[in-house]
Amino acid sequence: MPVAVFLLFAAPFVGLSALLLPRSFIFVPLVLAAVLTWGGLLLVYRSLLTPLRRLTTSARAAGDAPLNVQGACPLLREALTALQEREHHRQEDFARMLHEKEENFQEAVEWHEKYSVAITGQRMVRATLDKVEDKLKSLAARLPQEAVPEEDAHTRACRVFVTEALENARGELEYCANYLDQMNVFLGETPTAGEKAETDEQDFFQWSESYTTGVPVIDGQHKLLLSYINKLARNVSQGSDPALLLEILDALAGYAFTHFNTEEIFFAASGYTEAGKHIRKHREFRQTVAEFREALDEGRAHIDINLLEFLKVWLIEHIQGMDTGYAPYVRKRMDEHA
Repeated sequence: MPVAVFLLFAAPFVGLSALLLPRSFIFVPLVLAAVLTWGGLLLVYRSLLTPLRRLTTSARAAGDAPLNVQGACPLLREALTALQEREHHRQEDFARMLHEKEENFQEAVEWHEKYSVAITGQRMVRATLDKVEDKLKSLAARLPQEAVPEEDAHTRACRVFVTEALENARGELEYCANYLDQMNVFLGETPTAGEKAETDEQDFFQWSESYTTGVPVIDGQHKLLLSYINKLARNVSQGSDPALLLEILDALAGYAFTHFNTEEIFFAASGYTEAGKHIRKHREFRQTVAEFREALDEGRAHIDINLLEFLKVWLIEHIQGMDTGYAPYVRKRMDEHA
């Protein structure tokens, strides 16, 4: 490049020197100036276009491979590196935003179901308190309010003590009932199906009223299991990182085991006659999960649509084929305690 600049700079002066020479020699400096000009332009052309020619040659040789910018224009190489780093950071930020969105959505679903179970439990307790209060009033009404001539001092003292105890118990129950009423006012009513997120219509697994067992705690846990399956399905369709898919799958399996423990507590409390068979099904599922987890670690299995279909079918069969069998026992037990 310095040689080209020198030639282009010298060419005009050589041309002007023709004015100092005799007419017969004018053509000599003019020709020399023209040669210097063309030589300088040629050198400039080669200096500017050679890097582009190298890039073109590299692209033709590599096909779809990344361009080989080694030896080409350093400025172009730095710009390409900066663009690649910026794109990488953008993809990381986008993936983090998607993960946070999924976490927030799952927390909202879990809160909705837990909230529904809590409200239902409060209503059941309120109804039980009302019944107990009525029984206490009935019992207190049967006791004589005034002394009976033939009763001794000890009997009279017992009657007064029992009457006062019943009245105090009724007052405590009334206080608890009022407290529950205030909590219901503060929390509001249970959200209805129409208040759920609009994305429910696009979920992989839709909740159906045919899955309802009539036991609020169990129905709430079933809905949470369903939400975990839908979360896994969304991440599979989005091509999320395998580590994230594995994290969701482990959370789903862990909550399924918690659900099994809850059911087995109900078995023991309700006298369910098929408890042994149901518990064996729980053990079989735990074993299936352990074997699939081992296959994932060894690369013999993958988290894909086939797994999602398996989980969907399993949950439906678990609810309609097994849980509907013990639900009447649990409801009967709840009614007896009510």
